[in-house]
Amino acid sequence: MSTNENAVQAGGPGTAQNTIDAEPGKRTTRDASSQYQEDAYWDDAPTRKATGTLDSWLTGGVVIDMDEVRRMADEQLKRWAAKPQPALTLINSATGVAKFPNTLPFERADRMRVDLNTQWLVTDLLPARGLGLIFGGYSVGKTFVTLDLAMTVARAERWHGLEVERPGAVLYIATEGRLEPRVEAYRLHHDTGSEPLHVYISQCGVNLYRDEVDARRIRDTIEELTLQTGLEVVWVIVDTVAKAMPGGDESSAKDMGLFVENLQKIERAAECLVTGVHHAGKDESKGSRGSTALPAGVDVSLVVRETKRGREVAIDKLRDGDDTRKFGFRLEVVELGKTEKQIMRTSCVVVPSVIQSAPGPQFTEQAQAVLGIIRANPEGIGRRALNRKYRDAVDCTADTALKAVNRAISELVAVEAIEADAGLKVIRPGRDPFAS
Repeated sequence: MSTNENAVQAGGPGTAQNTIDAEPGKRTTRDASSQYQEDAYWDDAPTRKATGTLDSWLTGGVVIDMDEVRRMADEQLKRWAAKPQPALTLINSATGVAKFPNTLPFERADRMRVDLNTQWLVTDLLPARGLGLIFGGYSVGKTFVTLDLAMTVARAERWHGLEVERPGAVLYIATEGRLEPRVEAYRLHHDTGSEPLHVYISQCGVNLYRDEVDARRIRDTIEELTLQTGLEVVWVIVDTVAKAMPGGDESSAKDMGLFVENLQKIERAAECLVTGVHHAGKDESKGSRGSTALPAGVDVSLVVRETKRGREVAIDKLRDGDDTRKFGFRLEVVELGKTEKQIMRTSCVVVPSVIQSAPGPQFTEQAQAVLGIIRANPEGIGRRALNRKYRDAVDCTADTALKAVNRAISELVAVEAIEADAGLKVIRPGRDPFAS
């Protein structure tokens, strides 16, 4: 209820005589009525007008004592507080407190301010808070890119020249596991030595679809990490979306909506960026696989893809930012060491590269998919395994996969993009056909 020294609030019967000339320190309600219209309103205005004794006061010109009016106003407010309140929130200008607490929070537009100091996790790429999505086709390197970004944030390095504005710890939930070789490759390539890498990897399954039990576990894990390390957790990564919603239907807006809702609960509790790693659809140009409820609900979306000019990370969506930029990269093989049988084990790391201006060979979609699978297996891959991986990647029959892989191999061998031994029993990556 807006109040000031001259505002008239509430009412009750008065006993003073009707006169226009008030005694000193008093005023007539007729004089006060115009001020009432300007400065005072009832808590349930504007749908309800003043009634009863107040109306008679305003029209009757009764001489009243303003202290008495304030006292009766307080009594009236107590009576109203005991009644069910309407769903309208009005702010008392004197106290700034809402009289109806069961309402949505709001703020007047001209009083809103942007906190420019904490807007970005990585400048002009990843927001400091919100939901994110990193997606890409099969074997294009999306997990390599995500891990590289996570390490960059934890180490407060620059990523393609972009500054990490909010360095801190990263919680990486690797539901598919097997990140040890990739982490070791990063350590060896970047020569981190004894430097602590504050990317905390949990290689366990979670279910962010059915209920919020695992969402609470993740929130508790964030609190524990902060307690143990003294670092703020600035980024939570869930890799992959499919493995994190067992029993859910990716194509269902309802099921995907439940997944997004659990991510939002984690984001609100941790006040950080929460990102899912997901697969692209059959037609990569149409975005990530499944329901559009996921890409529609995020603040930033990055697509990892292999084009005729090489591999790149492109901004697919960036709320309040430039979504036209692309960042070239290549996967460089790193030798991890030899086994007891003297077999060299390898993995890959992300290395920035310039996006080629001139297009390379015009590969078919089948050849691009096969090339991606072969490059993800630098030590070589058998023909049967290649057929199986291609079939899983494009979701086709075994016969369709066999024919498509045969055509792709012929196409790739012709430009020396792959190498194969006699009988095509083992196939390895060849030279980079996109290199100058």
